[in-house]
Amino acid sequence: MKQLNVTELDFDQIATNLKAFFKRADSPFKDWDFSGSGLSLLIDVLAYNTHYNAMLAHIAVNESFLGSAQLRKNVVARAKTLGYLPYSNSAASSIVWLEGTGISSLTDIPSGTNFTSTIGGVSYNFATFGSTTKDFSVAANRYLTIYQGSRKTVQFQFDDKVLNPRFELPDADVDIKSELMTITTKAIGSSAVTSYTRFTELADIEATTPVYFISENPNGLYQIEFGDGTLGASPTNRDIITVTYLVTDGKGGNGATTFDLSSTLTDTTGSSLDISVLNTVDPAGTTTEQDAQRADRATPTLTSGIPTISTGGTNRESIEQIRFNAPLNFQAQDRAVTANDYKALILSNSGAKYVSVWGGEDEPEYDPKIHKGNVYVCAKTDETPGYLSESDKDALGTILESKGVLTIQHVFVNHNIVSLYFDIFVKYDPSLSASSTNTLASDIRTTIQNFANDNLQDFFSVFRHSKFLKTIDDSNQSFMHSVARLKGYFTHDYNTDNLQNYNAPIGGGKTQNMTAYVIDLGMPLDRIFEIKSSTFPIATATGYNPSCFIRSYNDGSNSRYRFLYVVTSGNDEIIPGQGSKTLRGQKTTQFRDLNGGFLLGMQQFPVGRVDYDTGTVVLFNREDTVYNGVLISLFGRTGDSFTVNNETFTTDFPTDPFEFRFKPASDNVVARRRSIIDIDVTKSTITVEKDAIKYLGSKGASAFDTIERIDPDFDL
Repeated sequence: MKQLNVTELDFDQIATNLKAFFKRADSPFKDWDFSGSGLSLLIDVLAYNTHYNAMLAHIAVNESFLGSAQLRKNVVARAKTLGYLPYSNSAASSIVWLEGTGISSLTDIPSGTNFTSTIGGVSYNFATFGSTTKDFSVAANRYLTIYQGSRKTVQFQFDDKVLNPRFELPDADVDIKSELMTITTKAIGSSAVTSYTRFTELADIEATTPVYFISENPNGLYQIEFGDGTLGASPTNRDIITVTYLVTDGKGGNGATTFDLSSTLTDTTGSSLDISVLNTVDPAGTTTEQDAQRADRATPTLTSGIPTISTGGTNRESIEQIRFNAPLNFQAQDRAVTANDYKALILSNSGAKYVSVWGGEDEPEYDPKIHKGNVYVCAKTDETPGYLSESDKDALGTILESKGVLTIQHVFVNHNIVSLYFDIFVKYDPSLSASSTNTLASDIRTTIQNFANDNLQDFFSVFRHSKFLKTIDDSNQSFMHSVARLKGYFTHDYNTDNLQNYNAPIGGGKTQNMTAYVIDLGMPLDRIFEIKSSTFPIATATGYNPSCFIRSYNDGSNSRYRFLYVVTSGNDEIIPGQGSKTLRGQKTTQFRDLNGGFLLGMQQFPVGRVDYDTGTVVLFNREDTVYNGVLISLFGRTGDSFTVNNETFTTDFPTDPFEFRFKPASDNVVARRRSIIDIDVTKSTITVEKDAIKYLGSKGASAFDTIERIDPDFDL
């Protein structure tokens, strides 16, 4: 007897195998093999049943493994065996300042106080979570943290006759972070309330410890469980369980810029107070547009500016994210020792999608007094700009401290976007395309943007030049070849993450400690081309010059370190004087030292330094430099005014963000540490030309232009 193939899943092949079985020599069935026979119909039924059962068995096996399961409930169940709970929706948050004639009478803002905002024409609710009691007559206290969503309360009754009771929350879009969820119990007729905290560490749990356990059930909803009196305390029979939580729209709540108070606030007598939200300036009057854009980067104070943009909102973890994060979390074994441990803990306890972790010894401008013993954490959501909120950083810091090594300091920093842009030249065969050159150029811009979205969103993403050109060439059949000249820029926006103590050179082998902006581009730079900033205004001893810029200079030695100087439109250097009361303008050729020394003994400061090997730009934060008897804030933001030639100027060098432009050392680029590579399509130039040989035949050989990869007149 011929052995049957029992591994087939295809219906037709199963039927064919069954027919072959019936056609064996000793078969009692003869002359049946035609479409209208009864036995042929039965064979089809057998094949259908076999196919159905085989597929069911395969699906059941696939759904039993984390890597192959397709249904969310099964992916969640497999992750649970690894001790992993998928993260929920995370509420966007913001900090708002209050104002009004009655604010001095305000002593308490109750939990659930509502605010409204409009994002993209859609109205969203924001609310406080937890009551806020403080002296609102003090201006510095007039701020609140609000979360996008609506506060909701549900109640259950505990029944000790139910085996393993579970209490299902009726809303799927719950933010389950412990600071946005409260669970209490109390006996009927009693005023005594027991508060339960979320389970974190097994070692901390005793029989009387009031903890709750939370998980995602097969319905996609969250359920609450309590201890059994051995592992954690159990509620008493008929106790009323009260769960208060926040229902949020997740990432939909990001981007709110103005807020209105929709609840009524009262004083101690119950009288309504005239209170509104201050959305544009803080009580000290120091807020600028840049402050608002960086609002989530600093704790609100009278001088830090008002956080007016809601950030940090994320949607619950997807199936693919669970599939990726759960094994990492299991590998970490609930501790923070290696970089992968940190990554796993952060991904599983926040809305971050991309994480970079490195030790202080890997900082490009390493100083043991500053960096030793530090672990730097940089996380990004899939939003733009994607910074973690301060509340998320605080929560993650608490988790990492509880699971990390003693004496290790966890430092959260925001990521830097390093943008690439290009001069792109494309030759095409006009016989293969009827599109205009403008249309083809527009299509190339779309191709470039898609390339960036698909390849450059994560830390340590690699820009591969050959792959980039191939993507362009393959985007249209008429394209013959392409050339791309690579450039880069970074926008210096006074990110306080980059501000640190720095030992600046002052001449004679001496240094002076000061604060400096240490900008980590995360990639080596081409030493042939000088780093250069965009223009900005500066007040000088001779007037107000709106066309100044910063650049380094190359004397031909191609040294690793070069100093940065301020250059006027007349190509004079403006260098802060050390102990001098006059502002000097010197030609660049008179004092350059590119070998790590200093200005040939001149007792003057450069404004910064660049390390071409590490891609580190240092800007000295000189806020107390005296020129001509007046205070000039070089990189500070004091807003002081002074007079030159009977004209008043403000010390605003510079106040607005400006760009540092450079050329990477290699056409293949990978950003490290806190840097993420992006492509600026709008800044790129695209030239599409007919291929002369394809257009004119052999006569076009003399008209064929060969584009150099390096522009001999390259100037950033």
